[in-house]
Amino acid sequence: INLNGFDLIHERFNLLALGGAWASKKLGIPFVLEVNADLLEQRKFKGVPERGLRRLFAVWATRMCFNAAAKIVCISADLKDHLSSKWNIEEGRLTVLPCAADVEAFETNRNAERVRQCLGLTNEPVVIWVGGFFPWHDLDLLLKSFTLVLQRRPNAKLVLVGDGQTRSSVERVIQKNGLRQSVILTGAIAHNRVPDMLSIADVAVVPSASVPASRGGTGTPLKLFEFMAAGKPIVATAFNQAADVIQDGHNGLLVEAGDVNRFAEAILRLINDPMERVRLGQSARQQAIQLYS
Repeated sequence: INLNGFDLIHERFNLLALGGAWASKKLGIPFVLEVNADLLEQRKFKGVPERGLRRLFAVWATRMCFNAAAKIVCISADLKDHLSSKWNIEEGRLTVLPCAADVEAFETNRNAERVRQCLGLTNEPVVIWVGGFFPWHDLDLLLKSFTLVLQRRPNAKLVLVGDGQTRSSVERVIQKNGLRQSVILTGAIAHNRVPDMLSIADVAVVPSASVPASRGGTGTPLKLFEFMAAGKPIVATAFNQAADVIQDGHNGLLVEAGDVNRFAEAILRLINDPMERVRLGQSARQQAIQLYS
């Protein structure tokens, strides 16, 4: 590959990925590193920590990448603070650039009726979650809350879009609690299908566990910004970026992390109030256009 004539290298940080750092040194051009999480801490939190010689090499490779980078772009302030303190990175090389959404791709003129038909739905209230099945997404909270929602709105449906590490445990909870008729798992879908899937949502949810950057959390779920861009009313746990972005009662509803009853009440409030859904959704989309595009 001929790399002559390039001015910088941009790489997304991954464990043991040294290509950007080495190429930067060889070519004498700056290296910009995008960091979404402390991956050593994240693997530990997921229950698959690095061990032995591999861990020693991973720590060395991480430090080499961080030291080689002219600029490190973090997706949250919490992550920036963690990298500064744990890895002794000077403030001048760290900057925060939050996630954002393609607001044109998430415009609301979608064929929701066709998507509903494909999922076997008619006019039921739909609560939707999109993402990777990982432990920092509090799907246990969501399922417990949705069980309470069903007591008041038994025809409601919860659509979980995605796949990942915790999907099997989620499926066990669904089976154990008798939720198979009320919860739809679509599996992983292409990202360009997400706007169509969101078109059926009456309520979009962002349940996050309290996992700070020091334990491997990202703190800034992309789904939050895509839900906003899609003009959906959001119920989110008040943690990390969601607590900064969502203004309770203005562009969504915030609930303290782990509060099953309040999360259910917030979902029910929006299911039962179409005007409130429209108001919050419009405010969320406007903010996405202005600040998170």
